[in-house]
Amino acid sequence: MGKPLKTLILVVLVAIGCTRPQGVDQHPAEVAATPIEPESCDCPSFDAAAAEETLAGAIEALEARLEARIEKEVASRVDAELARRLAEAEEVPAKEVLPVEEAVEPAVALPPIASNETAPFDSETVWRVTLSGQEPQIGPRFAPITLVLWSSIDCALCRQQAGVLDEVIELYGERIRLVWKSHPAPQSEADELASQAACAALRQDRFWEYVERFRVVNGEPRTASLFVKIAGLVGMDPVRFRRDMVSGACRQHLDSDRSMAAGVGVVAVPTLIVNGRKTPGVVTMELLQEMISEELTKVAAMEVDGVAPERIYDDLVADGEVQRPLGEESYAFSSAATVVGAENPVHVLTVFGDYECPYTRALYPNLDMLLAAFPKELAVEYRHFPMPYHGAARMAAEATQEAAAQGAFQRFHKGLLKIPGDFTMKQLERVTKRSKMDLPKLRIALRDGRHGNTVDAHVAEGKKAGVWSTPSIFVDGHRYLSPDRSFEALEALLKER
Repeated sequence: MGKPLKTLILVVLVAIGCTRPQGVDQHPAEVAATPIEPESCDCPSFDAAAAEETLAGAIEALEARLEARIEKEVASRVDAELARRLAEAEEVPAKEVLPVEEAVEPAVALPPIASNETAPFDSETVWRVTLSGQEPQIGPRFAPITLVLWSSIDCALCRQQAGVLDEVIELYGERIRLVWKSHPAPQSEADELASQAACAALRQDRFWEYVERFRVVNGEPRTASLFVKIAGLVGMDPVRFRRDMVSGACRQHLDSDRSMAAGVGVVAVPTLIVNGRKTPGVVTMELLQEMISEELTKVAAMEVDGVAPERIYDDLVADGEVQRPLGEESYAFSSAATVVGAENPVHVLTVFGDYECPYTRALYPNLDMLLAAFPKELAVEYRHFPMPYHGAARMAAEATQEAAAQGAFQRFHKGLLKIPGDFTMKQLERVTKRSKMDLPKLRIALRDGRHGNTVDAHVAEGKKAGVWSTPSIFVDGHRYLSPDRSFEALEALLKER
């Protein structure tokens, strides 16, 4: 018997009232030489079964305390990791710390996409949207209509789309299957963690309950404690939830969803695909009903031809389109723009961007890596396409043009990326000073709209080329169609060309 267990038994025996026999602290030789007369004991006669039961209870209590300590330690470490990652996401570099009155909340929700009236929309093309069967879903697996939704649980427009989908599910019942794929906003660690939280909820079969609860917490800061709080409200194991949130499995799950999005041309959320057919932005109930009616007619014909219900969706998308990297049509842009890179480039990469758009901000560092990878072959042409719902994007665009006029584009451009979106004039002025620019000239340029015509020309040429969202990329004049704007994807494309 091990020493700890012996000690535990002794403690238990003492606890139930028996005194220790004489000589227990004596030297073994003395014990052997001196007969020991036990002292009188008022305790009842020894009951082995009762002692064993008491010992078992004590061990169980110790195990419970140990387990609680382990859970507390695990929870503490995971909370610390979540807090660290959120802090990094929201951190402003030391030299960029703002006074309280100037502080800006970091962007969490995805930017709205362009309105349905201006977005190019093809509802007839069927895309090869393959499903693994492991995605969160509502409705029968072999329903005649499959809706695949790329979304983020922390996105205002996605909540708007969810309201329409609730109506559709109620109307069509078991004829609808809704499948969720996550697409958190780039450069938003809080949004990434919210999506990982949803994945952790999926691993405990609480995905839809978690998403529903998240809809009603718009005003609370996106912190680790909030994610865990919601997990508790929907009956999840909080320790397992914390572990799953930061696990490699959930990161892999999100990467898989993003990879599929790139393959079928999903560029923003919400994006809804009906039996392989895309809908434009936040789809209305009327348009969705029209598309569902058309699909039900197709399915009815397939059933007449003897196609089994479990084969219908796979057959519909089997020959679907896969995103081509470049469009066939070539565009020429003649208005003045800021060009960085090789003087006599083999390839020109044109980017229409918006400094308040998180997708644009995520792309710009990749462009720097591309310029470093192709120093003699590549030039990047920076053009502006400030979206109307980004209040300071226009001001930032004109300020960047003034920076280019003063020969400080690169410094000013990189300075803007170090502060959150929703710029204030004071923030722009601070970046101006650090970029060694003439601040009075910047103020006059913005006041007089000196670079307004240049920005307007960029927007006009972008629209003619089909630009309606940011960032939009053109490689040697050909529209880059893939949503995969990673350095690796763009590098591979340039090497192929």
